[in-house]
Order: sequence, then C-alpha cells, then structure tokens
Amino acid sequence: MVRKKKLELRQIVQGWWVLDKNVLFTQRKEALIGRDPLTKELLGKLMSYNPRENKPTKEETDELKQRIEKKWNVGIVETWAAQPHLHGDKFIKESPNSPLSPVTMRISDNEELTEKPLLIFNKTKGYPVSSVANLPFKYLLPIDPSEGNITIQIELNLINQNDAKGIKEAVWEIVKDHLKGRKKEMLWEPKELYFLYKCRPNTFDNYLRWYDLHVQEKLGFRPIAAWDNTKKTNPQRAERALKWLTHNKAKSLGHIREEDKIEKGVKKIYEMIHRTKYSRKAIEPVIEEYNCSHHGTGCLPSCTYYQEWLGRFNRLNPTK
Repeated sequence: MVRKKKLELRQIVQGWWVLDKNVLFTQRKEALIGRDPLTKELLGKLMSYNPRENKPTKEETDELKQRIEKKWNVGIVETWAAQPHLHGDKFIKESPNSPLSPVTMRISDNEELTEKPLLIFNKTKGYPVSSVANLPFKYLLPIDPSEGNITIQIELNLINQNDAKGIKEAVWEIVKDHLKGRKKEMLWEPKELYFLYKCRPNTFDNYLRWYDLHVQEKLGFRPIAAWDNTKKTNPQRAERALKWLTHNKAKSLGHIREEDKIEKGVKKIYEMIHRTKYSRKAIEPVIEEYNCSHHGTGCLPSCTYYQEWLGRFNRLNPTK
C-alpha cells in the first residue's frame, strides 16, 4: 500500500507558514507560465531593452507583465537576471530549459550569482498560520475567515511541547468546521487552472513531459505513447528510442495502447497555457540555434552533432 506523503508547513516569511501543497501549486503554475508565449514575449522585450532609446518602454513591459499576472493569478517580480546584458561582460549565458531558468553572472573571480529572471508568487489563498497572537490554543478562533482561507493565531508564550496534541485537535476542529461549507469551485482562480489543484504530482509531470515532446519535438500522440509504454518496462531502451525519434522520421504505427491518454494530457496542458481549444496547426516546434560544443558552426558532415541537428531540422521541416 502506498502511503500518502505527510503535509508539512513551510515558513515563507518570518512568522508566516503555508502548507507545502501551496508550494507545489506555485511550482506547477511556474512550469506552465514558462511555456506561455506571453512570458517569452515579456522576457524578449526586457532582454532587448535599449537604455539610450528607452525602448521598449517600461509602460510596454508593465502592461505585458500585468496581462500575465491576471491570466495566471500570480504576482511577478523582475530580477537583474531579466536584463543581464545591462551588467557587463561578466554575464554567463546558460542553455535554459525554459525562459524562467536561472541565469548566472560572475561577480568576481571566485563568486557567482544565480537568479531566475522572474520570481513568481502565487496569489492562491492557502492556509497561513500566524505565530504572533494573544490567545492560547484552547481558545483558538479563525481570524477574518474568507473563501478558502483560514488564519489562526497562536500565543507561543502560553504553550509548550505538552500541548502538541491539544493544538492539533483544536486546529483541525476549526478546519473541519470550515470544510463543511466550502465551495468546491476555486473562485479566486480561472476555471482552466482547477486541474492544477486536483491532479496527482505524477499525472501533472507526465502531462507536461508529453506536452513538451508534442510541442517542442512535434511528435504525434502515437509515438509518444509507444515511448511512454516502453519507459515503464525498459527506461534505457525508451530513451534511446526517443533520441532516434527526435532526429529521424518514423514510420507510421498502428494504434498504441494508452494513446488516448497521451492526447488528453497534451490537450489539457495546451488549454491551460493558451486558454483556447487545442489546435495542432498553431504548434510551432522549437529549433535550437546551431552551436556544436566542439566545432561551433564549422562542423564537417561526419560530426555527430551536425548529423543529429540536421536530422531533427529535416524532420520538423519536411519538404513536400
């Protein structure tokens, strides 16, 4: 029997704690925001900022950032990593997995600074517990209860370790009482994001992986299903097959078991990101800039990188 992971409280600022599930939801949102075309557009504008001409203007980038914040119900804070080119030639450019991947800058010969270009803060109402209060646990009361949100004050000076059981019981009684009248709809979130709060971690991770293979590599649901089924029994063979699939044009396959599940997962992620029905025609595959680690752009036809890059390019851009 699989045991459920025990929920833990995490301190986000001094005296304020949230259930780690809230951290999980924020991470899921960040994964989707990093794949949102609006995010790429915002970072593109920030990276191209010209201080002499003041273009693009702050009003332009702020308007775009507010659209993203409203769409995903988050707060966004720009860091120096959103405009690293303004910090001189000590900037170390890394190969990002997504636009929100951390950027590293060398501050001195022996010190480096790493930061994400955008910091994402979820506005979802969680379950904060304040450690600053004036009531003992025997008289716990929720303070300013609102939809999906309970704040509880605990006077630390009036309790000790012997009160642990009583505190747990008192807190749970309050939570249980509010659960009875809770509305299942998360009114503070767009309905397209409800899935983020209901799916299991493995389900979300799988959907995201299938989406990336479909969008970035332009693999169909059937080859992804074949790879996913093989991965369950022979992971090494599956990875070799995936590398071949992404660099070569595969033959047509018959119906694959669980192919429909792959399609469902890809479409779910697509609709959360784009807020519209899935459209295969709207998918543009990602072609990385040619840059061989050994030869730069001067590879011979015998170079492995050249062969793989060209094979992937031809597969994603078939000639009629």
